[in-house]
Amino acid sequence: MSTGRLRIHAIRPQTAAYIAAMTTRPADDEILAIDSAIRLIVDTGAFAKLDGLYFLASATDQASRINIINPGTYNLTKINSPRFTANAGWDANGGAGYLDTGFNPSTAGGKFTQNSACMGIAVSVAAQANPVFGNNGTGSSFLTARSNSDTFACRLNSAGSNNVASSSNGFFAASRASSTTVRGFKNANQVISATNATITPPSASLGILSDNGGARYALGTTVTFAFMGANLTGRQMLAMYQAYQILANYYG
Repeated sequence: MSTGRLRIHAIRPQTAAYIAAMTTRPADDEILAIDSAIRLIVDTGAFAKLDGLYFLASATDQASRINIINPGTYNLTKINSPRFTANAGWDANGGAGYLDTGFNPSTAGGKFTQNSACMGIAVSVAAQANPVFGNNGTGSSFLTARSNSDTFACRLNSAGSNNVASSSNGFFAASRASSTTVRGFKNANQVISATNATITPPSASLGILSDNGGARYALGTTVTFAFMGANLTGRQMLAMYQAYQILANYYG
């Protein structure tokens, strides 16, 4: 491998497609970190289950908003001027700034469905705040890394929420495999298992740094990694966490 240009056959095709969609090609060491993260997700079968995957703490604004699952489809759109910091991620910029996935679970025909769904977000700054990922507020799905009562709260295609004590940064996710059970994960550990009957997802796209439709914004929180799709197994959720860790270690 040359030091000047990483050979394209040395990385996964999913990584190559992501790099090709960037306007600025990363350095080889960054590509290797990205590829290591993507390999974990692909090799456990998680990649094939996702509708969206975003490495939000990338070197450039443009790269951070690409949907790695299918570049060009459900790329993130900036709404109300969220703030990007290179190698660190996104925040709401003190106001109503957020990132719109454009992915509406009720109309997209994607892998995220009423009875098989997942959402995940990683935060490097977890202020007491509103939902960091979700749609339509109390009507469907959201993740809150640290609520005003210091809890990690999740809701996934349901009218009821589940929560557990949380006042720290890290990786937060929820997954649903049936019409009844929701599991919540913090740093790959299952910390919530609750019975919540599903409801039909509302017609609203998922927002990052907001519950897009509920008019709530995650002020003071910085997001670095996000994904959504069909239900993930425990092993696949662990792979998502490990991929996040690879990127967090690289970008610092």
